[in-house]
Parts: sequence; C-alpha cells; structure tokens
Amino acid sequence: MNAILAEAFVLLLFFSAFAEGRLQADRHLASTDKLCIFSTVSELTDDCSSPLSLIRRTYGHAGLVLVDKSGKKYNTYGLWPSGRKKKAVKKCGDSSKSDCLKNYSEDVNFWKDKKNLHVYCKEISSYQRLVFLSAISEPRTWLWAWDNCASMASEVFEEVTDIDVDADDWILGKDTPCELGKSIDEL
Repeated sequence: MNAILAEAFVLLLFFSAFAEGRLQADRHLASTDKLCIFSTVSELTDDCSSPLSLIRRTYGHAGLVLVDKSGKKYNTYGLWPSGRKKKAVKKCGDSSKSDCLKNYSEDVNFWKDKKNLHVYCKEISSYQRLVFLSAISEPRTWLWAWDNCASMASEVFEEVTDIDVDADDWILGKDTPCELGKSIDEL
C-alpha cells in the first residue's frame, strides 16, 4: 500500500511540474540515456551522391537505439515493411497496426555488427526520454516513398534532440538511409 502511495505521489509531482513548465528546464540537464540514430548502407552503395546509382541509393536501413546510462542495455527501433515480419515481434507502441518494430532481429544485428554502420549518439534527459517513448509509440505505416525507416529515424531523433539529421535525397525526392548516413558523418 505504501509503495502505491509513493508511486502516486511521484506521478502527481511529475504532472504538476509538467503542467507548470518546470520539467522543460530538465530538457538539457541530467542525462539518463543516449539516443542513437543509425544508418547502414549496403557495400554496393559506395557513392550515395552518384546520380547513376539511383536504385542503389535506396539500399540500406536506418533506425534508432535507446542506450541506458551504463551503456550495457539497449533497445532498437526501426520501421519495416509489413511483409518483412516473419515471426512475432514486439511493436514500438500498443498499436498492432504499426510497422515500427522494437528489438527486431535485423536491427539488433546491425547494431551489434557495426559493419557499414553510420552512428550518432546524443545524451538525453529524462524528459527527452519520455518524448522519445511517446513519439516512437505513435502508429506508423511503412511506405517506400513517404514514411520509411530513414524518415522515421530522422523525424523522431529531431523531435527528441532538436538536431536535424537530414535524410532527404534531393534526386529521388524521398528519405534514404544513404543520405541519412552522409548527414550522420557530417555531425
């Protein structure tokens, strides 16, 4: 009973501080985790800027990784086409309609392997962690041209950190992992 009262009190303080705007001040203080944006590009995509390799420019994948303060525990988040899921995996949020997958084996393998991986990590506060968890939980549908892995990673990372990691390929007119990787390398 005491634990429930204590938890209720903490929630009350949190929502009270949030309503008064005091939590916003925590936005750039007291980092708790790291949020990493990543892009992995096929070895075939050696030059993202070459207009001659339009199809190869779309090869690859992008996603986000939330790493705890110790650096030992992490969760991956990526947007995948619906037909790609071969077995039951955990969704990023509560919606069964979302194509955002949490700890999907291919995302985890990209993160562990680090082969052809472009990564940028930013320490985030407890407030930013809540913003991330809220943003990543919104249902998303993978669409090749408009809402794909690169656009989700770029948009959510910017929403949380205020850092624009551009993924827009001006030749193709869509976000690509290749462009995201170039932007990550420029940070």
